[in-house]
Amino acid sequence: LAGVTLAMPGGALALTDASGVYTLPNLKPGVYQVAAAMEGYRFVPESHSGLVVPPTQTAVDFVAAPVPVEAFSLDLPFPYTGTPEDFARLVQNWSDGGRTTSWFDHAYPDYSINDVIWTYNQRVPLPAPATGIQANRCAQNVCYDGHNGIDFARNYAVSSGTPILAAAAGQVVLVTTGCIVGDARCASGWGNQVVLAHTGDATYYTRYAHLATVDVAVGQQVAAGATLGMMGTTGNSTGIHLHFGVYRDDGDGIWEDRTYDKPLDPFGWQASVADPWVADRGGAVSTHLWRHAARSESTLLAAAAEPDFIPPDELMGAAADLAGFAEAPPDEASASDTWQTVVDTAGVVTVSVPPLAFIGQLS
Repeated sequence: LAGVTLAMPGGALALTDASGVYTLPNLKPGVYQVAAAMEGYRFVPESHSGLVVPPTQTAVDFVAAPVPVEAFSLDLPFPYTGTPEDFARLVQNWSDGGRTTSWFDHAYPDYSINDVIWTYNQRVPLPAPATGIQANRCAQNVCYDGHNGIDFARNYAVSSGTPILAAAAGQVVLVTTGCIVGDARCASGWGNQVVLAHTGDATYYTRYAHLATVDVAVGQQVAAGATLGMMGTTGNSTGIHLHFGVYRDDGDGIWEDRTYDKPLDPFGWQASVADPWVADRGGAVSTHLWRHAARSESTLLAAAAEPDFIPPDELMGAAADLAGFAEAPPDEASASDTWQTVVDTAGVVTVSVPPLAFIGQLS
């Protein structure tokens, strides 16, 4: 793709040529973050962190997948910094340091129990006991069987509560108020809630449930990021959290809840098999609707030639967001010790290094 702007902190810029190639020459040894941008496109990942070692004129491939921007995209429905890195951190499972406590179950998002959870990228079978008596319908810290949305935990660092924000601009089509904590049946279990309608390449709806308070009214137009209310635990809820649901309209432009307006997963579907929600039940096709990538990706890059020693003060500060690095001692390295490119999509880099590579080195 030609004409993509590549930018680094500090102001260094480059444009891709007709072949999609760009050059950032004369870089000093260290770790650099490069971000891609072009009007009408988004890139997954939006940025790379690259480790550059001598020779400084190392060929570096910036691997990104540009796709046309959807007419409709979502941001997180609670305050955060807005950066791709913070987004990727927050949407991780709670056990990995994120704020996602329950996922959309592609098998199936109708609150039925079949002892398996299909998130957007993995199948998680529930252990014994048998169907129907699994206490919390979770397995391997992944929740929960039959769930039709995404649950987000509150920000425990803020004692005043967590505002709930519109994930995209839209119109309020449903408001429920008057539910109190402990009334599990209020509003069919949703508790105090807001539903927004969004018009893009299709009509979508977003649901914000279990709220403590609601600050909007039916018919109101809201901007992306507008406050809808405060996170709570009303309805069928056992703790303060937000149930966030996304639905595709059935074509009539009227909010009719999940009976006709089918739920979908804003993380899309990334498994290598057919989505069971679509293939088995005729559910809505899930596409990635978030404005940022769900996982940050770091790429470690190095030369095949014998590496020189890199002063720790030049490298360690910029490398703080990487899982680690290894450098072979100069007297043990040779041109045959080919450095590899490792792409990290899960937040942890695991690499195999030559024997004795860590002797006398930082790691």
